[in-house]
Amino acid sequence: MPHETGQPAPPQLSDNELKTLAYFAIGVASEGSMAGKNVAYRLSFAGSINDGVMKPIGNSGFSIGTLQTDLGQHPDVATGLVDAYQGWARQQTPAVALSEQQRTQTIHDLQRDGHAIKAENGRALDGTVKSNIDRFLASDEGVAFVHEHDRTQVERLMRPGDGAKDLGSAVQQLRQTDLYAESSLNDQAKLATMIMKLENQAGRGRYPGVLQSINDGTLQSVDDVKTRIDGMLPNKIVKGHEQADYIESGVEHALRMV
Repeated sequence: MPHETGQPAPPQLSDNELKTLAYFAIGVASEGSMAGKNVAYRLSFAGSINDGVMKPIGNSGFSIGTLQTDLGQHPDVATGLVDAYQGWARQQTPAVALSEQQRTQTIHDLQRDGHAIKAENGRALDGTVKSNIDRFLASDEGVAFVHEHDRTQVERLMRPGDGAKDLGSAVQQLRQTDLYAESSLNDQAKLATMIMKLENQAGRGRYPGVLQSINDGTLQSVDDVKTRIDGMLPNKIVKGHEQADYIESGVEHALRMV
Protein backbone atom coordinates (compact mmCIF):
# COMPACT_ATOMS: atom_id res chain seq x y z
CA MET A 1 0.00 0.00 0.00
CA PRO A 2 1.57 3.28 -1.09
CA HIS A 3 2.26 6.14 1.31
CA GLU A 4 4.05 9.43 0.90
CA THR A 5 7.75 9.24 1.65
CA GLY A 6 8.45 9.83 5.31
CA GLN A 7 4.81 9.45 6.32
CA PRO A 8 4.07 6.67 8.83
CA ALA A 9 1.60 4.02 7.76
CA PRO A 10 -1.89 4.50 9.24
CA PRO A 11 -2.59 2.34 12.32
CA GLN A 12 -4.23 -1.01 11.63
CA LEU A 13 -6.67 -3.10 13.63
CA SER A 14 -4.97 -6.11 15.21
CA ASP A 15 -6.00 -9.73 14.74
CA ASN A 16 -7.45 -9.76 18.25
CA GLU A 17 -9.49 -6.63 17.57
CA LEU A 18 -10.88 -8.19 14.40
CA LYS A 19 -11.72 -11.40 16.27
CA THR A 20 -13.57 -9.34 18.86
CA LEU A 21 -15.53 -7.66 16.07
CA ALA A 22 -16.39 -11.05 14.60
CA TYR A 23 -17.72 -12.35 17.90
CA PHE A 24 -19.59 -9.31 19.17
CA ALA A 25 -20.66 -7.42 16.03
CA ILE A 26 -21.41 -10.39 13.81
CA GLY A 27 -22.30 -12.84 16.56
CA VAL A 28 -23.87 -11.21 19.59
CA ALA A 29 -25.43 -8.20 17.83
CA SER A 30 -26.50 -9.90 14.61
CA GLU A 31 -26.44 -13.65 14.12
CA GLY A 32 -26.86 -14.86 17.69
CA SER A 33 -30.03 -13.01 18.56
CA MET A 34 -33.53 -12.74 17.16
CA ALA A 35 -35.95 -10.10 18.41
CA GLY A 36 -33.62 -9.61 21.37
CA LYS A 37 -33.59 -13.29 22.31
CA ASN A 38 -30.43 -15.41 22.38
CA VAL A 39 -30.76 -18.17 19.78
CA ALA A 40 -27.21 -19.51 20.08
CA TYR A 41 -28.11 -22.60 22.11
CA ARG A 42 -30.77 -24.16 19.92
CA LEU A 43 -31.20 -25.20 16.31
CA SER A 44 -32.10 -22.06 14.40
CA PHE A 45 -33.48 -21.75 10.90
CA ALA A 46 -33.53 -18.62 8.74
CA GLY A 47 -36.98 -18.97 7.30
CA SER A 48 -40.37 -20.29 8.33
CA ILE A 49 -41.71 -23.72 9.25
CA ASN A 50 -45.46 -24.17 8.87
CA ASP A 51 -47.33 -27.48 8.96
CA GLY A 52 -44.08 -29.39 8.64
CA VAL A 53 -42.94 -27.45 5.56
CA MET A 54 -39.72 -25.43 5.70
CA LYS A 55 -39.33 -22.29 3.60
CA PRO A 56 -35.70 -21.10 3.78
CA ILE A 57 -34.53 -17.56 3.23
CA GLY A 58 -31.90 -17.66 0.50
CA ASN A 59 -29.72 -20.74 0.78
CA SER A 60 -29.90 -20.95 4.57
CA GLY A 61 -30.17 -24.21 6.46
CA PHE A 62 -30.09 -24.98 10.17
CA SER A 63 -27.52 -23.11 12.25
CA ILE A 64 -26.14 -23.01 15.79
CA GLY A 65 -24.02 -20.74 17.94
CA THR A 66 -23.44 -17.07 18.60
CA LEU A 67 -22.10 -16.74 15.05
CA GLN A 68 -24.85 -19.03 13.73
CA THR A 69 -22.60 -21.54 11.98
CA ASP A 70 -24.65 -22.77 9.01
CA LEU A 71 -24.73 -26.57 9.07
CA GLY A 72 -25.49 -26.68 5.35
CA GLN A 73 -22.27 -24.81 4.61
CA HIS A 74 -20.33 -26.77 7.24
CA PRO A 75 -21.63 -30.36 7.09
CA ASP A 76 -18.84 -31.59 9.37
CA VAL A 77 -20.36 -29.51 12.18
CA ALA A 78 -23.71 -31.25 11.65
CA THR A 79 -22.06 -34.65 12.05
CA GLY A 80 -20.18 -33.47 15.13
CA LEU A 81 -23.38 -32.06 16.63
CA VAL A 82 -25.30 -35.32 16.20
CA ASP A 83 -22.46 -37.38 17.65
CA ALA A 84 -22.12 -34.99 20.61
CA TYR A 85 -25.87 -35.29 21.16
CA GLN A 86 -25.59 -39.08 21.08
CA GLY A 87 -22.92 -39.07 23.78
CA TRP A 88 -25.01 -36.74 25.96
CA ALA A 89 -28.22 -38.73 25.44
CA ARG A 90 -26.61 -42.05 26.34
CA GLN A 91 -25.37 -40.54 29.60
CA GLN A 92 -28.50 -38.56 30.50
CA THR A 93 -31.52 -40.29 28.96
CA PRO A 94 -30.61 -43.38 26.93
CA ALA A 95 -34.17 -43.66 25.62
CA VAL A 96 -33.73 -40.52 23.49
CA ALA A 97 -30.48 -41.67 21.86
CA LEU A 98 -30.86 -42.10 18.10
CA SER A 99 -30.80 -45.46 16.35
CA GLU A 100 -28.21 -45.81 13.61
CA GLN A 101 -30.89 -45.18 11.00
CA GLN A 102 -32.12 -42.11 12.89
CA ARG A 103 -28.57 -40.85 13.25
CA THR A 104 -27.97 -41.14 9.49
CA GLN A 105 -31.27 -39.40 8.69
CA THR A 106 -30.69 -36.60 11.21
CA ILE A 107 -27.20 -35.89 9.90
CA HIS A 108 -28.60 -35.75 6.37
CA ASP A 109 -31.40 -33.40 7.41
CA LEU A 110 -29.08 -31.04 9.29
CA GLN A 111 -26.53 -30.95 6.45
CA ARG A 112 -29.05 -29.59 3.95
CA ASP A 113 -28.67 -26.05 2.69
CA GLY A 114 -31.62 -24.03 1.46
CA HIS A 115 -31.45 -25.48 -2.05
CA ALA A 116 -31.46 -29.05 -0.70
CA ILE A 117 -34.39 -28.27 1.59
CA LYS A 118 -36.37 -26.90 -1.35
CA ALA A 119 -35.42 -29.95 -3.43
CA GLU A 120 -37.01 -32.13 -0.73
CA ASN A 121 -40.19 -30.03 -0.85
CA GLY A 122 -39.39 -28.38 2.46
CA ARG A 123 -39.51 -31.58 4.51
CA ALA A 124 -38.87 -30.60 8.12
CA LEU A 125 -36.57 -32.24 10.65
CA ASP A 126 -38.42 -34.70 12.90
CA GLY A 127 -40.01 -32.59 15.63
CA THR A 128 -39.08 -34.89 18.51
CA VAL A 129 -35.48 -35.10 17.33
CA LYS A 130 -35.27 -31.31 17.04
CA SER A 131 -36.70 -30.85 20.53
CA ASN A 132 -34.19 -33.30 22.00
CA ILE A 133 -31.25 -31.68 20.20
CA ASP A 134 -32.40 -28.30 21.53
CA ARG A 135 -32.40 -29.79 25.05
CA PHE A 136 -28.83 -30.94 24.49
CA LEU A 137 -27.72 -27.53 23.18
CA ALA A 138 -29.15 -25.85 26.29
CA SER A 139 -27.26 -28.24 28.62
CA ASP A 140 -23.77 -27.64 30.01
CA GLU A 141 -22.36 -30.09 27.47
CA GLY A 142 -24.26 -28.41 24.65
CA VAL A 143 -23.11 -24.93 25.64
CA ALA A 144 -19.51 -26.17 25.66
CA PHE A 145 -20.03 -27.67 22.19
CA VAL A 146 -21.42 -24.36 20.90
CA HIS A 147 -18.59 -22.31 22.41
CA GLU A 148 -15.99 -24.53 20.74
CA HIS A 149 -17.62 -24.07 17.36
CA ASP A 150 -17.96 -20.33 17.87
CA ARG A 151 -14.19 -20.20 18.35
CA THR A 152 -13.72 -22.34 15.25
CA GLN A 153 -15.98 -20.07 13.21
CA VAL A 154 -14.08 -16.95 14.30
CA GLU A 155 -10.84 -18.64 13.20
CA ARG A 156 -12.46 -19.46 9.83
CA LEU A 157 -13.31 -15.80 9.38
CA MET A 158 -9.68 -14.90 10.17
CA ARG A 159 -7.91 -17.69 8.28
CA PRO A 160 -4.74 -16.62 6.43
CA GLY A 161 -4.12 -17.62 2.84
CA ASP A 162 -1.31 -19.86 1.66
CA GLY A 163 0.26 -17.22 -0.57
CA ALA A 164 -0.79 -19.15 -3.66
CA LYS A 165 -4.28 -20.36 -4.63
CA ASP A 166 -5.88 -19.80 -1.22
CA LEU A 167 -6.26 -16.06 -0.75
CA GLY A 168 -7.49 -16.46 2.81
CA SER A 169 -10.70 -15.26 4.38
CA ALA A 170 -12.68 -12.25 3.18
CA VAL A 171 -11.25 -9.97 5.86
CA GLN A 172 -7.67 -11.07 5.18
CA GLN A 173 -8.17 -10.14 1.52
CA LEU A 174 -9.80 -6.87 2.57
CA ARG A 175 -6.73 -5.99 4.67
CA GLN A 176 -4.63 -6.03 1.49
CA THR A 177 -6.69 -3.29 -0.19
CA ASP A 178 -5.70 0.37 -0.21
CA LEU A 179 -9.20 1.40 0.85
CA TYR A 180 -8.95 -0.58 4.08
CA ALA A 181 -5.27 0.07 4.85
CA GLU A 182 -5.62 3.83 4.41
CA SER A 183 -8.88 4.15 6.38
CA SER A 184 -9.28 5.31 9.97
CA LEU A 185 -9.56 2.60 12.61
CA ASN A 186 -13.29 3.25 12.87
CA ASP A 187 -13.78 2.83 9.13
CA GLN A 188 -11.56 -0.27 9.15
CA ALA A 189 -13.90 -1.72 11.77
CA LYS A 190 -16.95 -0.94 9.64
CA LEU A 191 -15.41 -2.39 6.47
CA ALA A 192 -14.23 -5.51 8.30
CA THR A 193 -17.61 -6.01 9.94
CA MET A 194 -19.45 -5.80 6.63
CA ILE A 195 -17.14 -8.16 4.76
CA MET A 196 -16.97 -10.71 7.61
CA LYS A 197 -20.76 -10.60 7.91
CA LEU A 198 -21.08 -11.42 4.21
CA GLU A 199 -18.72 -14.38 4.50
CA ASN A 200 -20.34 -15.65 7.69
CA GLN A 201 -23.80 -15.41 6.16
CA ALA A 202 -23.18 -16.57 2.61
CA GLY A 203 -19.75 -18.19 2.40
CA ARG A 204 -18.15 -17.20 -0.92
CA GLY A 205 -21.51 -16.32 -2.43
CA ARG A 206 -21.39 -12.54 -1.91
CA TYR A 207 -18.09 -11.05 -0.79
CA PRO A 208 -15.78 -11.73 -3.80
CA GLY A 209 -17.64 -9.22 -5.98
CA VAL A 210 -17.38 -6.56 -3.28
CA LEU A 211 -13.64 -7.12 -2.93
CA GLN A 212 -13.17 -6.96 -6.69
CA SER A 213 -14.99 -3.63 -6.82
CA ILE A 214 -12.85 -2.29 -3.96
CA ASN A 215 -9.70 -3.36 -5.77
CA ASP A 216 -10.70 -1.84 -9.11
CA GLY A 217 -11.71 1.45 -7.48
CA THR A 218 -15.45 1.18 -8.08
CA LEU A 219 -16.08 1.21 -4.33
CA GLN A 220 -14.06 3.98 -2.67
CA SER A 221 -15.60 4.43 0.79
CA VAL A 222 -17.47 2.77 3.62
CA ASP A 223 -20.70 4.26 2.27
CA ASP A 224 -20.00 2.85 -1.20
CA VAL A 225 -19.55 -0.64 0.24
CA LYS A 226 -22.70 -0.35 2.35
CA THR A 227 -24.69 0.85 -0.67
CA ARG A 228 -23.45 -2.11 -2.74
CA ILE A 229 -24.52 -4.54 0.01
CA ASP A 230 -27.91 -2.84 0.41
CA GLY A 231 -28.55 -3.36 -3.30
CA MET A 232 -27.66 -7.05 -3.45
CA LEU A 233 -31.29 -8.11 -3.07
CA PRO A 234 -34.53 -6.24 -3.70
CA ASN A 235 -36.46 -5.03 -0.68
CA LYS A 236 -40.07 -6.05 -0.16
CA ILE A 237 -43.05 -3.79 0.41
CA VAL A 238 -44.95 -5.00 3.48
CA LYS A 239 -48.17 -3.19 4.39
CA GLY A 240 -47.07 -0.18 2.40
CA HIS A 241 -43.61 0.01 3.98
CA GLU A 242 -40.29 -0.99 2.45
CA GLN A 243 -38.66 -3.86 4.36
CA ALA A 244 -34.90 -4.40 4.15
CA ASP A 245 -33.79 -7.75 2.74
CA TYR A 246 -32.03 -10.20 5.06
CA ILE A 247 -28.53 -9.31 3.83
CA GLU A 248 -29.06 -5.57 4.29
CA SER A 249 -30.73 -5.93 7.69
CA GLY A 250 -28.07 -8.37 8.89
CA VAL A 251 -25.26 -5.95 8.05
CA GLU A 252 -27.14 -3.08 9.70
CA HIS A 253 -27.52 -5.08 12.92
CA ALA A 254 -23.81 -5.93 12.89
CA LEU A 255 -22.76 -2.31 12.34
CA ARG A 256 -24.66 -1.20 15.44
CA MET A 257 -21.87 -2.71 17.55
CA VAL A 258 -19.12 -0.80 15.74
